[in-house]
Amino acid sequence: MNRTWPVFAIAALASTAMAADRPRWHEQDAPTAAQLRDVSVVDARHAWVAGEDGVVLRTTDGGRRWRAVSVPDAADGISFRDVEAFSSRSALVLSTGPGTASRVYRTDDAGRSWQLQYQGREGQPGLACMGFWNPQQGVLLGEARAGRFQMRVTTDGGQHWTRVTKSNRPEALAGERILGDGHNCLAATGSGRIAFAAGGATSARLISSDDAGGNWRGLSLPHLSVISAEAVGFLLKGGHSGFTERGVSDTDAARQMAGLAADGALDRTALRRDGRVHWVGVGTDGSTLSDRSGKQTEAFASDAFAAVDGSANGALVLAVGNDGRIAQLRWVR
Repeated sequence: MNRTWPVFAIAALASTAMAADRPRWHEQDAPTAAQLRDVSVVDARHAWVAGEDGVVLRTTDGGRRWRAVSVPDAADGISFRDVEAFSSRSALVLSTGPGTASRVYRTDDAGRSWQLQYQGREGQPGLACMGFWNPQQGVLLGEARAGRFQMRVTTDGGQHWTRVTKSNRPEALAGERILGDGHNCLAATGSGRIAFAAGGATSARLISSDDAGGNWRGLSLPHLSVISAEAVGFLLKGGHSGFTERGVSDTDAARQMAGLAADGALDRTALRRDGRVHWVGVGTDGSTLSDRSGKQTEAFASDAFAAVDGSANGALVLAVGNDGRIAQLRWVR
């Protein structure tokens, strides 16, 4: 997935048999007051959180206790916009910004030490997004330079990042910038599907590939612009959600984006409950529940968060936001 950003996380609607159950956010104690930008849930017990001032937090008990495992040389002025956790011990964090402010760090010892895996150069346009098809293969996406979006790939979990040749990088139209930010502006799945949105003041495009960037295509998004960039990440979320879900075409994605733009949606996560896939959601106007089609939606809380993520089975769903706020979704009667 970033600002005092709205977030729209989506969680599961109960089935008829579970109709009496209601979702509620339960606050957790966090050892920071920093603005938190992203959360990555590994399983029912393990999760990572990242945010302003180089803050990184980790839990091993489902969020009952959070431990600060921040990056030592990334405190003042560094904002982590994306955290990608692969296990209870391994995770990457991304900071965005021009020049040397763009960085990727990785830990494989539960945050006891961090390795700087990539740093931008002075005068270079900033990174915007990070995505992984699997724990070894990933991509960094940056703002356009010389008419092409920046792109680097890794095949060793980020130890080395190789610049993609100009001819294999997607072309940027005049005035285009990447829409969304950090955790919410790039979708990548194990199948090699990748997508992001870019636009200017009056137009936007969905730019996508089905072969890990070998070939690119663009689809106009007439209802999106930089002004409504918050809507982009709500759909372009990796894993088992949004655009990357099997069977969702570019046209389907564009249609959903147009509808979501009016809601200021930013982020979402999918989960299973009672054998069905549902969505849990958060935004500036509160939190909502939706069924898989999105046709049944209801608000369940007025809480505003910046990001949300959950385990696929719904055992742990966490949302993060301003002032070090972390909350867990629980179901009550």
